[in-house]
Amino acid sequence: MSEKIAPTIVVPMHYKDEYSTLNIGPLQPFLDKLKGYERVDCGSEVTLEAGKLKRGVYVFTF
Repeated sequence: MSEKIAPTIVVPMHYKDEYSTLNIGPLQPFLDKLKGYERVDCGSEVTLEAGKLKRGVYVFTF
């Protein structure tokens, strides 16, 4: 019996270093379609552990 697994969507919401800043303007139509999915902020101080995320679709932002 096969099991469907939801994809993981990684969206760079903000990235900045001393040389460049990512312009997310072109991604906005795509981001609008992702409303309602749980977001996981990879840039926060919270350490993500695989066991803590339930099966589903997450938008990982960093």
